[in-house]
Amino acid sequence: MSSPPATSPPQGLRFAGFTLDLLRRGLYKDGERVRLTPRPLETLIFLVENRGATVEKQRLLDSVWSGTFVTEDVLVQAIGEIRRALNDDKDDPRFIQTVPRQGYRFVAEVEVVARPDTARRWPIRPLAVAGLLLVATALAGSWWLGSRRPPAPAPSALPALGALRQLTALGTGALKPAFSPDGQQILFVGERGGYRGGLDLFVMPAAGGEPRALTQDAHASGDLPVFSADGRSVVFSRYRTRPDGSRVRDLWSVPVEGGTPALFVAEASGAGFSADGRWLAFTKHLAGRDLLRLTDAGDLERGSDVHQPGFVPRFSPDGRFLAFTTSNPEGGQGELWVRSLGDGESRRLTEAPEQMYGLAWTADSRALIYATKQGSGFHLRRLRLDGGVAAPLTAGLGEYSAPTLSADGRRLLFCHVRSVKDLLVATASGEAAPHAVTQDDDLAWPRLSPDARLVAAVSLREDPAGRLVLLDLASGRRRPLGVAPARYPVWWDAERVAYLKPVPEGTQVLAVTLATETEEPVARLPKDATWLAVQPGGRLLAAVVGTGQGRGIVLHRPGQSADRVLAEGGEYEGLRFTADGLTLMWGGALRAGEASTRGVFMQRLDDAQPERIVGAGRLPVPLEAGRLLLLEPRAGGDAAVVLLDRATGRRSRVADWSRVADFDARQERLVFVQDRSFAQVYAAEALNR
Repeated sequence: MSSPPATSPPQGLRFAGFTLDLLRRGLYKDGERVRLTPRPLETLIFLVENRGATVEKQRLLDSVWSGTFVTEDVLVQAIGEIRRALNDDKDDPRFIQTVPRQGYRFVAEVEVVARPDTARRWPIRPLAVAGLLLVATALAGSWWLGSRRPPAPAPSALPALGALRQLTALGTGALKPAFSPDGQQILFVGERGGYRGGLDLFVMPAAGGEPRALTQDAHASGDLPVFSADGRSVVFSRYRTRPDGSRVRDLWSVPVEGGTPALFVAEASGAGFSADGRWLAFTKHLAGRDLLRLTDAGDLERGSDVHQPGFVPRFSPDGRFLAFTTSNPEGGQGELWVRSLGDGESRRLTEAPEQMYGLAWTADSRALIYATKQGSGFHLRRLRLDGGVAAPLTAGLGEYSAPTLSADGRRLLFCHVRSVKDLLVATASGEAAPHAVTQDDDLAWPRLSPDARLVAAVSLREDPAGRLVLLDLASGRRRPLGVAPARYPVWWDAERVAYLKPVPEGTQVLAVTLATETEEPVARLPKDATWLAVQPGGRLLAAVVGTGQGRGIVLHRPGQSADRVLAEGGEYEGLRFTADGLTLMWGGALRAGEASTRGVFMQRLDDAQPERIVGAGRLPVPLEAGRLLLLEPRAGGDAAVVLLDRATGRRSRVADWSRVADFDARQERLVFVQDRSFAQVYAAEALNR
């Protein structure tokens, strides 16, 4: 029988020759680490910790994918990866049992490995109870520039925070912040005067004020820039093209008063200075190798190799340690390491490979704050040197990277990138430029009403889980509807809007009557349903769900329990019925993962196979007389709206837009959601240190 959960935190959990190390967050078998990516590993840990009990799918999603916008597909993939790692058979499971329509249960015997009283630690004093804790609900508050999203209260159990403040307002964005050694100035990277692609260096007072450009068309790129130990200059990297056409990064230096940059170290990037100015570390780029070198700051020829690869070197304030990552900040996974400058011993602090971007020491030299990619974006974590699990400092929407701390440890700077998805309206004639209906919004899946006066969409501004909203195109007024979470709205008729609402038992299809704001459940679909479409008259629903062949399109008739699979085994998005209700259109791929089968498809409901209309395009919108609109991708994230006449095969461009997430069209009116990103530097001041 499985042993009960320990009353004090265990070190590990053993089952059938495997060990889950809860301190190092890893799965081991016979002393060797078993490869599991982070989310499947956390899924396995959650199941083992709740062994013997059925864990609902939504509970797993809420725990492991907290703060992210995902479907059950990610959970299915995670369970599949776990089963492959454990050599488990889903039809005859030894470890993970599928409980149909509910979730999963861990069924093997488990032994709890107690945490020892004396653990092997680094030779430093125990970490004081201190530090910074950032939460996404606070960071998503009114301190965003121009945001109208109301601040959400932080949980009362979290330590108190001081002011969270946006420090920069550069129209082209601000990246890669760094404190000066005395904490009086802030360095960052941005575009000068709207010069596209020409990233330059700026400094500004730490207390706030106008930024001052240090360089002009410096094209600062690569690793993060830093101040020199004396604060008199700034060291940064940029690319150089060799005579053979290959590109390499060099380190350059520029006075903090500004001037012409000078070459500092050739074929190198990512500098870091010790506080006393004695040591300099940087990444040396050799043929096929990225070596982290530790040198005498006064004589760069005197030094030694620390690690291969090694990036983002940062010296501890007390001068005893050098922290670095093996994750290339320009792309690539790795671990976090620390080297003792006393005995030269290096130790790996993290186990699972992660993409990292930025690293900073706390003022007491006992912990590190670093940015690691979690799901689709970077978030900050805090890790103690004397053991333990990295504590998340940020979560939820947006990205957080490039952390830097003031010398006294009271202020943390970071770059915050947030995505803005505004609704724009245009005309098919192109007589006028598109104009914005919303400002600084966060919308998805816009759908025009039959009279083309209103738009139903899902807003993450009203609720991070997704709230159905109604937008009046003439007045710009918005009206929240329904109860979160909401997904994939579609007009049922002129008076009602339907949408998908995930519930523990599956996915409800709800119809909201606009006049009374009352909701009526009209159907129940599988839990992982996406891309709802309603046949004119509401006789039939279509949605994308999981099937035995991966994903598929099912047809559901309200009031009946049996669903018909129209297509499966491919990729599907943007389902739309034609006006006569006899044909369904979508974009995607005929076979999942095969780019050669991508395109726009249509299938009559009485046909057995879909027909590919065009090879390049997505999100089809059927019109009258056999015509349809679709998006054709262009280079650089742009897209063209193309009108296709199926009878003649004639194609004509209607509009060119950039970064289109979704669009709709009715009666010569076009609406689309444009996805833009804004990066600025923010500061958090900790009251509990």
